Amino acid sequence: MIADLRFAVRRLAKSPGFTAVVLVTLALGIGVNTGIFSAFKGIVLRPLAGVRDSRGLVAVMWTTRGGDQLPLSCVELRDFQQRTRTLGGLEATAVVPFSLDDHGRAVRIWGEFVTGGHHAMLGIKPFLGRMIQPEDDRFPGGAQVLVLSHRYWQGHFGGDPAVVGRVVRVNGLAFTVIGVAEPDFVGTTVGFALDLFVPAAAAEYLRPYGGNGADIFTKRDYRAFSPVGRLRPAVPFAQARSEIAAIGAALAREHPAECEGKSATLVSFLESPFGAQTYLRPIFGLMLGMTALVLLIMCANVANLLLARAGARTHEIAIRLAIGAGRIQVVRQLLTESLVLALLGGALGGWLASATPDLLRALWPANLRVPIRLNAEPDATVFVFTLLVSLASALAFGLLPALQSSRTSVLAALKSGPAHGAPARRWGRNLLVIAQVAVAIPLLVAAGLLLRSARRQKTADFGFDPRHLALLVFDLRPNGYDAASGGVFCERLLRDLRGLPGVEAASLANQLPVHVVPARQAEIEVAGYVRPPGEARQVLFNTVSPDYFRTLRIALVAGREFTAADRSETPGVAVINETMARRYWPGQDPLDRSFKLYGKAYRVVGVARDVKYLTPIESPRPYFYLSQSQSFSSELVVQVRTSGEPRSLLPVILDRITRLDPRLPVFGVETMDDYMDFALSLSSFAADGLLLAGSLGLLLTALGMFATVSYAVSMRTREIGLRMALGAQRADVVRLVVRQGLWLTGAGAVVGLAGAVASTRLLQSLLFETSPTDPVTFAAVLALVAGTTVLACWLPARKATRVDPNIALR
Repeated sequence: MIADLRFAVRRLAKSPGFTAVVLVTLALGIGVNTGIFSAFKGIVLRPLAGVRDSRGLVAVMWTTRGGDQLPLSCVELRDFQQRTRTLGGLEATAVVPFSLDDHGRAVRIWGEFVTGGHHAMLGIKPFLGRMIQPEDDRFPGGAQVLVLSHRYWQGHFGGDPAVVGRVVRVNGLAFTVIGVAEPDFVGTTVGFALDLFVPAAAAEYLRPYGGNGADIFTKRDYRAFSPVGRLRPAVPFAQARSEIAAIGAALAREHPAECEGKSATLVSFLESPFGAQTYLRPIFGLMLGMTALVLLIMCANVANLLLARAGARTHEIAIRLAIGAGRIQVVRQLLTESLVLALLGGALGGWLASATPDLLRALWPANLRVPIRLNAEPDATVFVFTLLVSLASALAFGLLPALQSSRTSVLAALKSGPAHGAPARRWGRNLLVIAQVAVAIPLLVAAGLLLRSARRQKTADFGFDPRHLALLVFDLRPNGYDAASGGVFCERLLRDLRGLPGVEAASLANQLPVHVVPARQAEIEVAGYVRPPGEARQVLFNTVSPDYFRTLRIALVAGREFTAADRSETPGVAVINETMARRYWPGQDPLDRSFKLYGKAYRVVGVARDVKYLTPIESPRPYFYLSQSQSFSSELVVQVRTSGEPRSLLPVILDRITRLDPRLPVFGVETMDDYMDFALSLSSFAADGLLLAGSLGLLLTALGMFATVSYAVSMRTREIGLRMALGAQRADVVRLVVRQGLWLTGAGAVVGLAGAVASTRLLQSLLFETSPTDPVTFAAVLALVAGTTVLACWLPARKATRVDPNIALR
């Protein structure tokens, strides 16, 4: 074996060009697979960085008849904690933004409310001090303590070990730092990098959702926390799921007003809907499948190169067989060479895969509104995966050439010399090229469809006009505003903004359209309406100020929008969308109809055009708007419509807010165009990732085509020389060579198109106004593949035209 290794290294060193091409091909194929696997593992399979054992973690939630998935309230969490026997722990978290006093300046920082046993259940150890414990989390009167993330401690406290015991102000209140978390731990909400951990009981006086903070802990329908549990040892998942369902059924019987129409569900933490894994799992699953196709192209490409090289080594192998080498020895030697190439290529691929986090950050939009962290750092598991892929690749691309070479006819090879490959080998190489084209086309079609979808999203009509809009976000709650003082602040701010030169309209809202995570939804009661089985009870809504519809240019199809006369002391009014009007009052005039929300009646005064509220590909859904004066919300988005470039007005708008309250934390300072780039980032991210995979597949296919045609030209040197001696022109030789490549491409395209039609239907849920069989995309891919084939064939064809007939014939 050692002798085989030494000989393999010597042979590869004598062919540096061939070795370099193979190593680059292997590094690209193995590297992209390792990188995507690393991201898939870190984000989907093992998403909780810093948690030592994430096996057995589960999530508990309510599922409505309409399929909506809801978190638990604190009251319901206590019920499940007291009744479960299959879960060794059941805790909960809630992600919220905080206002932190940073040397007299209020800064926005994202953190997590956690129940008292949460950190202990996950096995989180402190880097300094201690983590949050049950005695910190008692309602009423929870401890005003917090734990910092290691990242925030390093960046904002300079890694000062004396930070434990320091008092900082959060939302204007004094909190004591009791610890610093381990470096890897950034919370339990997948995709978020959180920097502050506060006992859940502190929500009583921090009031993260406005109103009375005690409501969070006393109202059964105040569902704000995402539960995370851990199965007891040796307890089957099915048993725990049955128990949770039984507990939920019992609670529904005991509390029909709050739990009617809901069932309790237990899922593995990886399937929890409360985190970025919900959105990223299908994207990275698709990418992983596509990169597996790239790996197949790579194996076919390298096998093709080895077959071509084996044809040139026919004479050498025949001599080795003639002097006594056995066929098994020949196969072993050639497989050893393939193994050396695979291990070297795997090492280079692993090095390329280490850049995966940087690549993901480059593909992800820069203007993030939330602290995103994609856990894609390669670890020991990833490098074991790289080794296994390398070994499997060596077997996949090395076995066929080795077996074919071992069947060399000794007598024929010694007579013919080293210059001719067997016809069977040429057919083998041609079939591999056809296979490469057949696999590359579905890759490119998928990438093309997603790119076309992403471009259509950028120019689509979502029901509002995003042009010439400046945006800012602020939160009044941390600075102690209530509904009365907050209302006065908002009126003064809007009056100042509307008086600025170049401002056409200004308004406030709790959230913007195309908002992936719904901020507010609730059950409504409509007199006389009978909800059909399976229909969702929750309806999304927004709180907005007067001029909201004019500022965003959302058309009103009936009635009016809110005015300054719609105040807290007047009867409640609402504006609904067209879908809500059709659902609850079909064939009727919805104006002056009413519905109840939290027991209060709201009269419909207007009907607005449907808008895309969550995602560009969502189906029309009911939606309603409440007046900001009648339903106060502390976290608000300022929208300012300008007559010119909105970016130039952002500093002026920010200055007006600062004049009213210098300590008010302002964030999300951007234009609506910037916001839309972020809102559409998931589809762009998927399209860019698949485009990268498709481009790599096409590059490898082109290399395979070039290698095959180049070798075919070298084998036909005497034939081409004879043709030119008999009067063939250079153009004739070029057509001869290119025709061969186009024939192979055409055969592969037939198979590839059939595969693309069958596979692209899996993309239906990710496409916006784009058919999975879009003819423009298919035509563009075929033209791209044909152009690449012509280029890959033209270079060897150009070389063929330089053959000197006299030398070739001699």
